[in-house]
Amino acid sequence: MKDYDVVNHSWGRKENFVKQLQNEKDQSIADQWLTDNYLSALKQGRNGLGTVIVNSAGNERMEGGNANYSYLTSAPYTVVVGAATLDDNHKTVIAPYSNAGASVLVSAHGSNVTTTSRRLINANGGTLGSDAASVNGTSYSAPIVTGIIALMLEANPNLGYRDVQEILSLTATSENVLTGDWQWNGDSTWNNGGRHVSHDFGYGLVDAKAAVRLAENWHLQSTYDNQTRLEHIYRSGKLDQQIDDNSGRQFSVTVNSSTLRVENVSVTVNLTHSRASDVALKLISPSGTESLLLNEAGKSQDNRRRQNL
Repeated sequence: MKDYDVVNHSWGRKENFVKQLQNEKDQSIADQWLTDNYLSALKQGRNGLGTVIVNSAGNERMEGGNANYSYLTSAPYTVVVGAATLDDNHKTVIAPYSNAGASVLVSAHGSNVTTTSRRLINANGGTLGSDAASVNGTSYSAPIVTGIIALMLEANPNLGYRDVQEILSLTATSENVLTGDWQWNGDSTWNNGGRHVSHDFGYGLVDAKAAVRLAENWHLQSTYDNQTRLEHIYRSGKLDQQIDDNSGRQFSVTVNSSTLRVENVSVTVNLTHSRASDVALKLISPSGTESLLLNEAGKSQDNRRRQNL
């Protein structure tokens, strides 16, 4: 990937959550794959500015899928894209198949997308198929964002991959979007009022014109090498706390830095439970923004008890 300016990954794993939990060897392989491929692209791509990596969020929403549950769509190195659609009144809503997740950055329309297809001709001269097709899925919303990123890099080739992520998040819109668990985060650098964010849409529906215009006037250069990483510093230690049925536990970690501007947070949790599909896990920021990391994994949308957790 390091030889490309921007790459689109409209693919992912389709494997139930329990199997992923049980296969530690597979997780080790995944970690090594990320290191070998993603990190080399971020460090060496575009002469150190970083290859911009785009991943589709996935289409398993109704079966309990979530972008958080895959290493491909939960790593901070990628632009994770959800899919929007239009309802019967032509209003923008989240597509019924689009995976939610705290890692979703932005969304684009992914339903009824017209694309090129393949016309087949049999031995008798008959035809099958057509030159165009109407398709649905996050595999089609992600390439739209990839194309917008290409326009951004054309407008400003000096953008680091982290700049691209930030510009997309700053210019995404929630206007005329009818669904989504919208919150306002504590980002005081954006008009001193925070930014709208959702597990469904990320920071909102991508805005190509706004993203390109902001890219043209962007003067920062945020890369992998010039970011500050606080790794393995803040630990809770062994908590040894039991979670009773129909109840919860809350723990806090204090970060002693008044000047730290947080872009991404990665959380590693070790817990044992007889039914992983009954467990939900939230990360709550000092300003109250809630990131739902685990939400009764493996259960379908209709079978969750905590619909509004």
